[in-house]
Amino acid sequence: MYQIVDNYNMKNFIKDTKEFIRIDQQKIQPISDKKYVILLIQSIILVLLLFTIQLMVTLSIDSDKHILFLLALFFVFIEFILIKNWKIKLFNLKIFTFKQIHLITYMYLVIAFIDPILEKINENISCNKEITEQIFENYPLYINLFVSALVPAIVEEMMFRGFLLKGIFRNRYVSGLFITSVIFSLAHNPINLVEFIIYGYSGIILGWVYLKTDRLEASILLHFINNGIVVLLNI
Repeated sequence: MYQIVDNYNMKNFIKDTKEFIRIDQQKIQPISDKKYVILLIQSIILVLLLFTIQLMVTLSIDSDKHILFLLALFFVFIEFILIKNWKIKLFNLKIFTFKQIHLITYMYLVIAFIDPILEKINENISCNKEITEQIFENYPLYINLFVSALVPAIVEEMMFRGFLLKGIFRNRYVSGLFITSVIFSLAHNPINLVEFIIYGYSGIILGWVYLKTDRLEASILLHFINNGIVVLLNI
């Protein structure tokens, strides 16, 4: 009798897990209905512009050149003007549902559990971590949160999850999820396999949250929470 109950519970657990992981691609709303070639070109332009914005913000903080920060703000303005004029549906400005908040919280806990294990395996310190540690030491908390948490969360999610995953890989979301996660990992300059895995699996989780909720704000919030807590733990 106990074995029957155990088998029943295991079957239900496997079924519930599959349902939790499954992405219903038919329910995912595309960011644009225009022809793929046009969306591809527009996505590439917007990705390059976002990359320029993040680079300018970082350089303006490192070099104390305020003109670069002002230029970054100008490019932010251009970015959102293009998004509006090209009628790209990137954001869903609604209040998060309890289910979405629960999902974001749960996935952060997954990252918070896995990251320390992988980081302990990895004995080397990447260039990214060295740069981050220098920022933590040399700048106040609000600048650290802005540069290391808020800007990367918004820019990288728009870039990798928004325009790459939903733009370039429109209607190919599952394959796009893994490919964009590889690109996301490589963009963080991993110096070994463990670091590649750390950034790669984080990219998969962020992309999965985006597709599961169909809200870019969800992956932005998760990204910000993860980076923000890292900043707070290093002050």
